[in-house]
Amino acid sequence: MKQDLRILKTQKTLFQALLQLLQTNNFSDITVTKLCVRAEVNRSTFYAHYTNIDDLFETHMIGIMKELTTEYEKAHKQITVGEKTGLTNVFQHILNNRVFYNVLFSEKLPTKYLSLFSQYYMQVPKEIISKSGQSEMDEELYYTFCISATIGVINHWCKSNYQKSPLEMSMQTVLFFSKSF
Repeated sequence: MKQDLRILKTQKTLFQALLQLLQTNNFSDITVTKLCVRAEVNRSTFYAHYTNIDDLFETHMIGIMKELTTEYEKAHKQITVGEKTGLTNVFQHILNNRVFYNVLFSEKLPTKYLSLFSQYYMQVPKEIISKSGQSEMDEELYYTFCISATIGVINHWCKSNYQKSPLEMSMQTVLFFSKSF
């Protein structure tokens, strides 16, 4: 069953208003009233969709993380055949959602959201990250290391104002993980 387009538009408007406010305000300083004024909706409209601002942010964050996971699943097919540009769509997704990622990696949000991001990121298919033939490596530990490194690369890319293209980021990231230690 399709969701009403008006509902989707209202929810997107509320999230976009929250992201705008988070560019200059700390999360804890944003009230439902302030958000509704920015979004130009009534408080009752907000509460028809969300229980609080945490609910709003988390709901949309999970949606963005699902999109990211989908991009990684597509990338997996390309990377397994040695394609160095396989992660381009992943980095394009990040660039397309840069306002969200800028906020995520800023000091405006509670750290619980970066932890939630890390948990979702851990769902990246493990097959994408090979052990480079190092049989003595602990697979779980190596996977955690690679995920943490990738999150660091994304954070750096955000902080550098996306100076490299998604294609350059893909090629560099694949190169990093294809190197043997």
